[in-house]
Amino acid sequence: MNLVDEDTKHLVISKYLNRKSISELEVELGLSKSAVKMRLKSTRNKLINIVNDESIRGIHIPFLCIKIIFLPATDS
Repeated sequence: MNLVDEDTKHLVISKYLNRKSISELEVELGLSKSAVKMRLKSTRNKLINIVNDESIRGIHIPFLCIKIIFLPATDS
């Protein structure tokens, strides 16, 4: 089970690593401006909820975000 799907990974990488604008993402993904913004907001909220989870306190946050986005979740 992945915490985020492949489309979400692509969106996050395009926006935050490749620094694409909302307008560029809108064209690239064939979505409306509001849909792109909503997906980004939803993903940020999901990351915030995971970071705030008591079970992961003490983990380095940038590492955790990379793990959430790029690696599959474990069932441990």
